[in-house]
Amino acid sequence: MSSSTVDALIREIALRHGVAVGRDDPIMILPTALDVLLKEFETTHAAHMEKLAYSLGETVSKMSAEARSAIEAACNETLASVHEEMSSIANETLRRTVLEIRSEAQSGAETIKRAGEQVARSLEIPLQATRTASLISLAASALVMVAAFFLIAR
Repeated sequence: MSSSTVDALIREIALRHGVAVGRDDPIMILPTALDVLLKEFETTHAAHMEKLAYSLGETVSKMSAEARSAIEAACNETLASVHEEMSSIANETLRRTVLEIRSEAQSGAETIKRAGEQVARSLEIPLQATRTASLISLAASALVMVAAFFLIAR
């Protein structure tokens, strides 16, 4: 303890208690003892604070790793759920699209079939006329051949 601190303590005791105390008074041992105890307490306190800081650092690291693991697990679970939902939506969309395409293809096939039937019906009369003309032409050719045969045979 410094002499200025001892002087300040002597003045404070005189002011508060009205008692004059000298530097060699046995009561002055008490501030010295308190000063030594305070320094020892400060040293011990600093060591405990270091241990506490280390322990808190380890705890924070451990909690951080646990939180990171929990967050990763939650993210992976959410990602899997989203992936499953997207797959489900994609499959349903694909199924609907295939059904629509199939329906359109069937509708188009029916339209083509009806158009073909209409073309066939519209060609039926000309085909009959062509068939009749072909038969008449065939008959005329046969008559020409018979006539030619008779002419040659004569």
